[in-house]
Amino acid sequence: MQRRSAARPARRAVTVICSVVSTLVGCHDSPVAPVDRARSVTALSPLEQTIVAGAAVGVPPRVVVRDGASQPVADVAVLFIIPTTSDRPFSRTIRTSSDGTAGLADWTPPGKAGTAELIVRVGKLPDLRFKALVKPGPPSFMSASGDDQVGLAGAALPTNVSVLVIDLFQNGVPGITVAFTALGSAGTTIQNARAVTNDSGVAMAGAWTLGTEPGVYTVVASLDSTVAPVTLKARVNVPFGVSSIAAGGFATCAIATSGGTYCWGQTLGEISQALNTSTPVRVSTAPAFASLTVGGHHACGLTATGGAYCWGANDRGQTGAGTDSALTLTPRAVAGGLAFAQLSAGGEFTCGLATDGRAYCWGANNAGQVGDGTSVGRTKPMAVRTDKLFASITVGQEHACALTPEHKTYCWGRNDSLQVGVATSELCTTTEYDFYYGSYVVRTKCSSSPVLVSLLPDLVSVSAGSGACGLTVPGDAVCWGHSAGLTAISAPVHFVKVVATAGGMCGLSDSGAPYCSKTGSTTSVTPAPRFTDIVAGVQHQCAITADSGYAYCWGTNTAGQLGIGNYATSTFPVPVAKPDR
Repeated sequence: MQRRSAARPARRAVTVICSVVSTLVGCHDSPVAPVDRARSVTALSPLEQTIVAGAAVGVPPRVVVRDGASQPVADVAVLFIIPTTSDRPFSRTIRTSSDGTAGLADWTPPGKAGTAELIVRVGKLPDLRFKALVKPGPPSFMSASGDDQVGLAGAALPTNVSVLVIDLFQNGVPGITVAFTALGSAGTTIQNARAVTNDSGVAMAGAWTLGTEPGVYTVVASLDSTVAPVTLKARVNVPFGVSSIAAGGFATCAIATSGGTYCWGQTLGEISQALNTSTPVRVSTAPAFASLTVGGHHACGLTATGGAYCWGANDRGQTGAGTDSALTLTPRAVAGGLAFAQLSAGGEFTCGLATDGRAYCWGANNAGQVGDGTSVGRTKPMAVRTDKLFASITVGQEHACALTPEHKTYCWGRNDSLQVGVATSELCTTTEYDFYYGSYVVRTKCSSSPVLVSLLPDLVSVSAGSGACGLTVPGDAVCWGHSAGLTAISAPVHFVKVVATAGGMCGLSDSGAPYCSKTGSTTSVTPAPRFTDIVAGVQHQCAITADSGYAYCWGTNTAGQLGIGNYATSTFPVPVAKPDR
């Protein structure tokens, strides 16, 4: 019993000593985790391979994990990571087999051409990166640029023809030969009958020149039987003969030489309030008009006997029918029975000169634009507060101007940008609208009755828009408004007519050539025929040719206000399409 008692303390001492030694020098036999034994990760498949979009790499990514003695390590967690555009990349963990290897059964990168990457990560070892160079696949689809254009007979279209050749994954396919064939009347050509796609998959056909006859022209772009051909269309309009034309905010109206009133662009009432038209449509209920005027969203016509009719938007009483109903669908006689010599429509109001030279206005009056000394809206003609008689009158967005027989200019209405031509102290309360913040009330400078623009020279005509412009006796153009005083327009020619545009002016030289200006310097509008008359809307212009009386328009065309059969902007005058009836 005594010998057993002496042995137990000895065994406990050995255990304690071994525990201490194992702590200090590692003399125990516990296992090391596989990942801690890993000292290298090596690729067994190519680090870089080239494939076609949508295909898998030829040799799937595979790696081997070895320890410090270059022996394979089993059961190591290998993380295969595929980066994505999101914050959470796709990943998959595979443990090494007994030979230290791990790999994916396949790897199909996204179809986008370029370099795709797959990252292999083992513990804290440096990442291993596999790359796939993705090339575009075979052509599967073509899209075209330069379709649905309207041009001049015998001239090149403003936009050159090109096609984009793509594969199933919308990659541009380079090195593909595209054939271009131009069809139409004699004279139509395409610059490049064959073109090879560039690195972006684009083949440039170059300039498309139309034939000399009105009609529809086509260009067919083709590859082979595996890809559907693309057909582009262009048109030379049959011209529209007119005796009078008027342009407004987003619409244009004209009187056909064959008779009848036609309008196009933003619908002014008769067709459908929500429908825009890119070709002239007859206002079937209109009487025979001698002249027309177009405002922001309404139009008016004047008969040969001085009868005034208006139609379109009427929420401010701008049609003068005696009510402020939202819409006047068809031309309706202006209330009051006055005989007018001239009408002019503006943003939301209208003015006219009676046959005795007295000025009358109606519609919105928030900035004093009716000119009756108040800011009260009027639904029928009110006499402008002046003892002056006028020879002509013009209406802008929220102001009006008129010329006396002695060539003196008087203006009234909104004056926050010197639209009236002189500084005024009167204030008007008006409601503005902001797309983000909605309606809000402001106090703005104005003149609710006519004031003499004393700094102006004698003018033979005046035109109001966002500002105003006038024509001097020698044929020079002067403009005012746009937060500036009187500005002489520098031009290489003398003018016979000028019209105010949004922030500038356009005019006709004595030879009938059109010129336009927005910065004070004037440039020629080309190509263009010679014109006898010119009118302007907010961002488009129209004119009548001198030799044949055809209507041409150019400028912004978002509502079809050019009347050329599409909604594309044109930087040069294009014939308005002749209506079918």
